[in-house]
Amino acid sequence: MGAQLLLALTITATPVTWQAAVTTEALERTPEPGEASTVATAELALAPKLGALFGNGDAVLALGYAPRLTLVDPQGIHQLEVLHQATVDATFRPDRAWQILVGEVYARGNTNLTPLQRPLTTAALPAGQLPDVASIDYLGSTTRASLIGQLSRRLQLTITPSYSLSGGATPAARLELAEQRTPRLDTLLMWRITGAQELGVGTATWHTDTSDGVSADVLEASGTWRRQLDERSRLTAAAGAGAYHSSGTGIADAPWLAAPIALVEYRQGLGDRSEKLEALAQIALGPSIDPISGLAAERVDGSGGVEFTPLQKLRLTERASTGTTLDGSQQAYAQLESTAAWTVSRPVLLAASARGAYLTSGATGPAGPVQWLVSVSATVVEAGVP
Repeated sequence: MGAQLLLALTITATPVTWQAAVTTEALERTPEPGEASTVATAELALAPKLGALFGNGDAVLALGYAPRLTLVDPQGIHQLEVLHQATVDATFRPDRAWQILVGEVYARGNTNLTPLQRPLTTAALPAGQLPDVASIDYLGSTTRASLIGQLSRRLQLTITPSYSLSGGATPAARLELAEQRTPRLDTLLMWRITGAQELGVGTATWHTDTSDGVSADVLEASGTWRRQLDERSRLTAAAGAGAYHSSGTGIADAPWLAAPIALVEYRQGLGDRSEKLEALAQIALGPSIDPISGLAAERVDGSGGVEFTPLQKLRLTERASTGTTLDGSQQAYAQLESTAAWTVSRPVLLAASARGAYLTSGATGPAGPVQWLVSVSATVVEAGVP
């Protein structure tokens, strides 16, 4: 109680930094399953964004609200979709050795779920695991908390429990996309060998219940090696073993299956927006739970991206990803995205993007397994301290 009161008093006693932005976007894309159109569908979108930051270095609270209003096929059906999205992030440092992080991401409303358009609550999912349905009343929430402790000069412990919910918000919507509820616990102990090199051991366990009666469990344990190659780049590798199991309505009782775990990741730029070149490449192997069927399976995913600033006001982004399950179901995907953004003036940003995806399973829509989306947008940003 005393720590909560201290956090509240610290946050409310400090100034507020705010930011407001609005983006208008015109899109054209392939139709989705359930849509009346069998040709390219046009959309107009308005995406305002409000944010506020309270606090100082020891106690910080960040609030965000980013709804999206989309007019689908304005030359035809005239359907308006509204998706509400909100984020809450809080950081509290009770002393020099310990830090507490709490976060919430929430989305609710009508949206068109595709591998090329996603709510904030699905940001961590590979494109091949995203549902592909026309307008649906969607509900998504991810709540997490992290306790980070500096046990010594070289040892750091991180414990992260989380709970996520995703799927149709109503009984009718859950017939199209079943609701999934997933509690999860991650732990990581890192040992700094030198100033540029770390070793660690981590565990993860999570369980998913699906509204249609399917459940799945995953257990993982792995070792991690991380090296700072220089002040701008980092290499991470991990290996271990896991086990997974699925059960429920219409599923034959199966034993637990063992699975190898591997990860290799390279980062350059490390989030510094002043860098002219930022890059990320990653390949991961391990068990996961499908957000559509609720079944657990071994899969491999690879992704990469480059952000390049050839001119002061021009930023180019290229991203690619691919992956497949390894259980014989042939659920594979490949995705490409290109974006060019031009800062007209300090508050105004113009952007054009093209995205494409190839899916070999699931509902692929009237246009077939290849999906595409092109868009142009304008964003105006304003920030300040009241």
